[in-house]
Amino acid sequence: MQGSNLFMELANQYGNNSSFASLPSTNPFTARARSLYGTPVTHGANTAQIRSNVEGLFPMIRPLIVQEEASPWQWWDPNSPIAQTVVSAGPPPITAHQASLASNPDMSATKGRTYLDTVMGYLNPRIVCAVQLGPCSLVGIDEVDGGASVSVYPNPATENVNVVSEKGLVRRYRLLDINGRLVASGNPAAQRFVIERNGLNSGTYLVELELEQGRIVRKLMLD
Repeated sequence: MQGSNLFMELANQYGNNSSFASLPSTNPFTARARSLYGTPVTHGANTAQIRSNVEGLFPMIRPLIVQEEASPWQWWDPNSPIAQTVVSAGPPPITAHQASLASNPDMSATKGRTYLDTVMGYLNPRIVCAVQLGPCSLVGIDEVDGGASVSVYPNPATENVNVVSEKGLVRRYRLLDINGRLVASGNPAAQRFVIERNGLNSGTYLVELELEQGRIVRKLMLD
């Protein structure tokens, strides 16, 4: 915690994060990070203070963990050849999987994907700001008045997703994964339509809707 606190304070002093310092807190990842600034965090018997001047830091809070973690986003098939590679002859011999469990005891695909989705959800809008790919309000912000009159449900979704616009016709939609890759699109020219899942992986997506008045972006979770 000391390293992250100190590094991010220095980064902010040098202006490295100035391009996204004004990013609105309506982005859920930004709101979560900022809500933790200036608060204490307890891990087992140890307490660390998250400093206030650390814009650009997303604190990962694991209150039930009593030891330091390494590569918590990592998971694999424990019986795969790589996982069963012997990394210490011992005795007894220790495999790569056994060594990883020592610092990542609750390794799982769900935990790993949660970490990755969180990191990318926090990082991607800041990349947009820093390299000027678009407005800093790109992710999680309605870009036209009346955005609340557009619904994307169910959310989270397990199958297809319904889009209903009381604001007018949706001319075009684009579905982007958390890395900004286009995974689906269409030109419904309708106020109600369905976005089919078509085997998309679980994770975080962005639904970008183009209306006559402008554009609206919604975050969508697929379970």
